[in-house]
Amino acid sequence: MSEHITSIPVMLNQNKHNYSEVARLLHVHRYTVRRLEDDKDCKHHIVVRGRLMTETRRLQDDEVILAKDPNYYDLGGSDAQAKTPMQEP
Repeated sequence: MSEHITSIPVMLNQNKHNYSEVARLLHVHRYTVRRLEDDKDCKHHIVVRGRLMTETRRLQDDEVILAKDPNYYDLGGSDAQAKTPMQEP
């Protein structure tokens, strides 16, 4: 069984650029179709077996969080106590 993979620009061409029809097929709002119509290289979305898959978070977002709070992912942190119950042997 082969996977059916396509994109919104291809679906728009197949449906005569009818945003409403493509949105109905994907079960999304028309604005979502309009927003992704220029993504011809599928950098931000892909349609697999009739399901729209989009990127949800970029690496840049992670870098911004880390730049704002360097202890975000570090449970110890600079303000941690010397001995905590988790650190005891």
